[in-house]
Amino acid sequence: MFIHFSAVRSHPTPKGNPLKRVWDFPLALLKICTKAIENGAKGIIATNTSTDYTLIGNRRKNGGISGKLIMEKSRSMLDTLADEFFGDTVIISVGGISNAEDAYYRITHGAMLLQLYTALIYEGPTVASNINRGISELLRKDGYSKISDAIGANLKK
Repeated sequence: MFIHFSAVRSHPTPKGNPLKRVWDFPLALLKICTKAIENGAKGIIATNTSTDYTLIGNRRKNGGISGKLIMEKSRSMLDTLADEFFGDTVIISVGGISNAEDAYYRITHGAMLLQLYTALIYEGPTVASNINRGISELLRKDGYSKISDAIGANLKK
């Protein structure tokens, strides 16, 4: 069971969802995730969107930024989360994933699941099958017989 947490609540509310928040503050991220896991969260989705408007040259002041614009920030947050929580909870990576290389990076850096959205909007549903085929090729190239062998393979141990 996943638990949905709101940053403004002092206690978790069972909803059957993983923790999913805007992750613009790494120290707050670690504190929130630690508390969520202590209270029974079974997964963390990172990173849904960003409100770091410097990524778009401060052209707007509201709403979330997603897609390729947050890819590097999302990778950085995944690395932060995996360093702290890999093996303790399910890490679901999202944010800027649009091809097999992006997806494979997330897998080898600790993501057990991936989430696509913006790439589906701009590239259509075939993006998922293209990513899957590409991941299969990357797994073979790196000598893995199954995807579970690659999860977290590039983490510093």
